[in-house]
Amino acid sequence: MDNTTLDGNAAGGILREIFPFEMTLVEETCAHCSTTRVVGELTVYMSAMGTVMRCPTCDNVLMRIVSTKGGCVSCISKQSPDTFTCPPGATLIRKT
Repeated sequence: MDNTTLDGNAAGGILREIFPFEMTLVEETCAHCSTTRVVGELTVYMSAMGTVMRCPTCDNVLMRIVSTKGGCVSCISKQSPDTFTCPPGATLIRKT
């Protein structure tokens, strides 16, 4: 990592706006290389345009998060929500 990249824990605040539980502890499996890691270990790029989370093994984009001026937060995943493994007792709520 260089000084423009962060780990997944840096995205914890914005992830909390979307998900009803501590998302940095959730395991995600990369659809490209099949590596499973907790979200807190992913490579994160954050800027005013949004947040991009990538697999640290193959650099595949796993998730993009965008906030609008109106306060709306959107999570755009290139992968199915089924690739998330929720921590015990947590439920992934799909918002439509």
